This record gives sequence, C-alpha cells and structure tokens, in this order.
Amino acid sequence: MGPCYVAKVRRTRCSGSRTWTCPARCLASLMEPSESTGSTFPTLMSRPIRPCSWRSLRRQVSLLHPSFRRAPGEGTTGLRNPASRDPVRERGDQVFGERTHATAGGDDFANDDFFPDLGNLILDDMGDNVNAGGAAPAASYVILSFLFEIVVEFMLLKLPISPFRRLRQNTVHLCFTRDMGSRTCSSAVVLAISVVAVLLNADVALCGCRYKRFFAFGDSLIDTGNFVYTIGNGPSPLKELPFGMTFFKHPSGRISDGRVVVDFYAEALGLPLLPPSIPEEATGQFPTGANFAVFGSTALPPEYFKTKYNFTVNPPSTLDRQLASFKKVLARIAPGAVATRALLNDSLVLVGEIGGNDYNFWFGNPSKPRATPEEYLPDVVARIGAAVQEVIDLGARTIVVPDNFPIGCVPAYLSAHQSNVTADYDELHCLKWYNEFSQKHNQALRQELVRLRSKNPGVKVVYADYYGAAMQFVQKPQAYGIADPLVACCGGNGPYHTGGACNSSTKLWGSPDGFASWDGLHMTEKAYKIVSDGVLDGPFADTPLRHLC
Repeated sequence: MGPCYVAKVRRTRCSGSRTWTCPARCLASLMEPSESTGSTFPTLMSRPIRPCSWRSLRRQVSLLHPSFRRAPGEGTTGLRNPASRDPVRERGDQVFGERTHATAGGDDFANDDFFPDLGNLILDDMGDNVNAGGAAPAASYVILSFLFEIVVEFMLLKLPISPFRRLRQNTVHLCFTRDMGSRTCSSAVVLAISVVAVLLNADVALCGCRYKRFFAFGDSLIDTGNFVYTIGNGPSPLKELPFGMTFFKHPSGRISDGRVVVDFYAEALGLPLLPPSIPEEATGQFPTGANFAVFGSTALPPEYFKTKYNFTVNPPSTLDRQLASFKKVLARIAPGAVATRALLNDSLVLVGEIGGNDYNFWFGNPSKPRATPEEYLPDVVARIGAAVQEVIDLGARTIVVPDNFPIGCVPAYLSAHQSNVTADYDELHCLKWYNEFSQKHNQALRQELVRLRSKNPGVKVVYADYYGAAMQFVQKPQAYGIADPLVACCGGNGPYHTGGACNSSTKLWGSPDGFASWDGLHMTEKAYKIVSDGVLDGPFADTPLRHLC
C-alpha cells in the first residue's frame, strides 16, 4: 500500500458552535489487523462518539491509519514508508506531545491552514507501481469525495440518513482490477466506507450535542465550588491541597483530588466545565449552564426531621433551596414562561445524586436506631420525584436522575459500623445491610421514575445506575488499577485510612489514581471517571447520555 496524507485546506465551522463532535477518536481504534490477511482494515465496532475540537480532529484523523501521518519535515511527496514506523512511539510523539484537552475557554481557531477538510482527503494507495507510473488514483479520490459529501449533506443539513445505516451492517470491499486479473483492494476506499458508516450511525450530530446548557442539582459528590464560596474568607481544608491536586493542580471547590462526574458529563457534551451557581447567581448569564449542587445538601428540609423525629440537622442547602435559586436565575436570563421553556428544551438537567445526606446524618449518629431511615426513605424518593416534576413543568425535556452509591462499601461507613460478626459482610467485605438499604432506595427511585415517565409522555427521564457503575471497581479493582477500593487515599490511620480528616497535613497513602475513595466518603477522579463512563456509554443508564445527543 502506498502512502496517504491529509491536505491542508480551508476549514468549515458549524454555525453557533466552537466544537465539532467527531468520530475520529473512536475511529482510531477501529483499525485492527485482519485475521485472515494480516492487513490493517477498519473494523466497525460500537464505540462512543466524543466531542472534540478541529485541532483534536486533525490529530485524531492522523491516527486512523499509519499512512495518514507525515514525518516531521517531510513535504507532500516525501512521505515515509508506513512499514518502517513505530506506531506506538509515533503516536506518543505526535499526539500526546500536544495539548489534547479542550478546556472551558474553547479552542484555538487562529490557524486556518492547520485544519483539514475531510471532504478533501488526498489519498494515494494504489501501490508503488501505480505511483511510479505517475497515475493518480482518481477512482479512489472520487469515491472518497462522494462519500464525504454524503456525510456533509446528510449530517449538516439534517436530512434523513436511515437508508444509509445499512452500510455498517455489511463488510464492503472495493477493489481495482489491473495486470490481467490481479486485484488490489484500496484500503482508502474501505476506510472511507467505514468512516461514513460510523458517521451515519452516530447518535451525535456532526456539529455537537444538541444540548446548549447543562444544569445540575445535588450534594458534595458534584459540588464544583458553591460550598467553598459560601465559606467566604473562613478557613477550610477544601481550600487547600491536596484537594484538586490531580487535574486542576490547585483546590477547585470540589471534594475530590480532581474532576467529578458532572465535569465528565460536560466534557462529553462539548460544554465547558460547569460553574458553581452561587457566585454569579445575581448577575451571571450562565450561557452553558450552572451547577446548583452544594456540599451537605439534603433532599428533605431540616424541618421534616425536626417535626417527625425531633432530630436536628443543619444542611448548608437543600433540594428546595437549589430549585428556588434555579427559578430565580431562569426568571432573569429567560423571563417569561415561553422563554424559559425554550431555554430548558435545549438543556440537560441532572437531579442528583441527592438524598444520601438524608441517610448519612442519621447513620452517622450512633445513638439513633439503624432502621429508622427505612421509614422516611419513601419521603426522600418522593421529594426527588417532586423536584424532577418541577423542572419538567418549567420546560425541561431531558432529565437524568442518579441513584445512591453502595454505601456499605464506603470506607467511612465501614469504619463507623465495624462488626465482629462475619455474616454482616459480603464476599467483597462490604457491609451487607447498608448496601441492601441503598438498593431499597434505588428500587423505590426506579419506580418513581416509571411513574414520572407515564405522567409526562414526550419527556426523557433517564435513570443513572451509580450503584452498578461503582460496583465495577469494587468487584474487580485490579481491572481498573485500584489496589483496594475499600480504603481512602487521603486520611488517617486505621484499617480504612479514615482515622483523620483529609487536609494539607494529612498523609496520602499513594497516588489518587490507585484509589477509588478520596477521603473516605467522596471518590477520587479515577472512580468518578469510571462511574461517568458507565453512564455516558452504558450500560449503567437506561439511556446512555451520549445517545441523548
């Protein structure tokens, strides 16, 4: 096979979007050696489609096939032999040596020559004999141009594409005949067919996910700075390293070493990381959404516990307060019912995880009977359901509702409720009763969402199975590079590393990348990434979030 390369051509940009959703990241993994011939042909696989910038698109396209890459300093005619390459080393040099993460500020569009137009890929793969004769592979180029024209017309113009979905169901081999019956298949054509098949089967449109805004409600598991802002100038371990050490390299207001699930969701949607709502509640326009979650929030108001159980809790916020703040923001940035509904129609709303603190406050008090939360569990779930209905009534059409994590596997619970009775633990050394309690909450939540779907036809209410997603690294920690999922990375001594609070003077038991639990109650970025991947791509959501785009 002869060499191929990507020509420098003018770029095109989707109206109103600085981000393209391209399949190139997944296509990089589609190139697999053929079992029969050993040749590298694209194999269609079910992979997620991620949002990426033009700069990332150009880099990722270069990974589709080794012959797409040019050696440094080589011109369009001086391409090196693909067979002489070290693909692993070259991929590291050309991709990981460059900035690949699209940050909240968008991407650099300054250099037009840097961006390739996929409709103008110039491919030369007819073999050395053809190249030596000076013949151009016109058929290959024409077919490629035609196929990519289809992509542009049908994806950008939003025309029906269902007739083309059959492309991915068949293995296509287009060959050119030469030299009295000798047949040489054009990998460029096969690659083009595969690219088009993947594009036409993608659930994400070429110009990015349709959601323009992302709003979230919850507690410390997704708080991105609201609680820290409310502290003001007061001291807090959350304002110091090691919080934020992994990704941000400084404290970010998140109760983790790095990003949390909402950050990964926003990145997958092609949106900036969600800003906390409280700092700009009075003036912010929140063009891409906001995070209303606050550390320590409960689903039920404190008055509920005081009235019914004479139990005093003082949460920094509640689901009611977050929704009230949300409504104030909507009244300012989209005044009137029509404008509000239009804004929320193009928004993704995340309600939760919430309700965990309603149980944590009670379970954390050793003087309280363990069974009582089972009594008010239905009220917690009902309040979550009422919140979902409120945002639906405001105009939201896509709402994601996560369930509760397996609290019986949380180091803080394992430490606080240690037992000498072997039967209290399951085969994974988690506390059985507390995990069963989480499952009761989750089952009730599932039933509530079924009711909401029935009441609101046309509204997408997605159940996110955080319990199942987290159990992945509890059941098979080594598969994710985690040594022990039941101990904290940042904390004191003791069997679960929870003998002290996580702060700037606390011992780190290793790199956070090797732990699931950050401080005994909240997770590491590593664990949150595993959970979010399971929700974004399945199977831990009844509709994977990428499929919502």
